Amino acid sequence: MKKVFKVFAIMLLLVACFVAIPACGETPPQNDYISANTSGSSFSGSDVVYKNADDFKLEYLGDNNYKAVGSASRMTEEQATTWGTVANSKFIVISVKMGVGGKAIIGWRNSETMNTPYSQEEIDGTFIKNSTTAKSETKNFILALSDGDTPRHPDFKIWRIEVTEQDATEFKAFTVDFTDLY
Repeated sequence: MKKVFKVFAIMLLLVACFVAIPACGETPPQNDYISANTSGSSFSGSDVVYKNADDFKLEYLGDNNYKAVGSASRMTEEQATTWGTVANSKFIVISVKMGVGGKAIIGWRNSETMNTPYSQEEIDGTFIKNSTTAKSETKNFILALSDGDTPRHPDFKIWRIEVTEQDATEFKAFTVDFTDLY
C-alpha cells in the first residue's frame, strides 16, 4: 500500500511541475482595449478604406504595452491623396475600445518618455484629442509611419494613447512600439 501512495505522490508532483513550469514564463493575457484592426477604416469621412497588412499583429508585453510585429501597409495613390502624403507611405490601423463618450489623447514618444503622461501644455498644443459617439464605443486610428520612404517622427516610434471613459477622472494609458516597422 505504501508503494502505491509513493507512486501516486510522485505522479502528482510530476503533473504539478509540468503545469507550474510553463506558467512561470507566460506573457500576461492580452487586454481587450487595443487591437490590430482587421476590417479596415476610412479617413475623415471619405470612402477610401485603409486596411492593415495580413501579417500585422500586436504582441502584448504586459502593463498595457504592446509591440507591433509584421509589416505596415503601403498607401495607394488614392489613399495618399486622401491622407495628404505620397504613395507608398507606410501606415497601420489600430482599434481602441473607449466606451461611449470616451476621450483619447494620442501622440508619439520614445523609450525614455513612453510612460510619461501628457502634460497640459502638450494636450493644449499639438497632441490630438479624439472622442467616441453614442454610435460607437470603438475608435479606429490610422497612423502614418512614413511619407513615402521618409520615416515620420524617426526619434519617436512609440505611440501612446491615454483613454478617459465618460465621466471618469482617471485615464488608462497604452503604448504600442512600432520600432520594427520603420
